[in-house]
Amino acid sequence: ASLSSNIQIKQLIAGEAGRPLPPLLAPFYCNVYDVAHAHVLALKLPKLPADSDVRDKRFIVAGPDVLLWEDAVKVLMEARPALRDRLPSVENVPPLPGPLCKVDTTRAQELLGTKEYKGWKETLLETVDAITDLENTGTMKPRY
Repeated sequence: ASLSSNIQIKQLIAGEAGRPLPPLLAPFYCNVYDVAHAHVLALKLPKLPADSDVRDKRFIVAGPDVLLWEDAVKVLMEARPALRDRLPSVENVPPLPGPLCKVDTTRAQELLGTKEYKGWKETLLETVDAITDLENTGTMKPRY
């Protein structure tokens, strides 16, 4: 099964304990259920003419927080202790090189009405549970 962007989270639990954190590509996330909900809401919008600018058909959908690997590992150590021997170290983590940018989801909020998203901790734990299900059984259990 293809893990798509979830391969980044799999990197957190795929390796020897104590290794350095994997590179953080982008600290933004969105729960798959929030993405699906945005798609349903978008389908309810009036249809745009075929010659519309593609930017009028696109929405940025993202959770309101950032998901940093150091924080993720700490949550996993607490919430999924069975994975401790697979988690990287959070010792000597270098600081971020500067402030993080913000993701502007105003258009999605205004046109779709998306105002609430699942948090990064819930998203992380659901994703890790799905990945470990896949590892253990070859399938992912439905969550909802």
